[in-house]
Amino acid sequence: SQERELSVQWQLGTVDIRIQDKKVWVTKSSCPHKICMRMGKISKAGQMIVCVPNQVVITLRSCHKNLNLDVITR
Repeated sequence: SQERELSVQWQLGTVDIRIQDKKVWVTKSSCPHKICMRMGKISKAGQMIVCVPNQVVITLRSCHKNLNLDVITR
């Protein structure tokens, strides 16, 4: 699997994201409570990490068309 690190800049600061071993997680965030960091690693389609203060949403999608989801909201 491909390893990658991303840094997203927003009004309140930066959110650093790591992709490794088919998992994604937030390694550093400028938000006050660090909830996005405590959400841990995600690895399955439909899972997400949200940083509300920085307005960042990380969502995993499946490359398969036959994904069985219960619900999708916006």
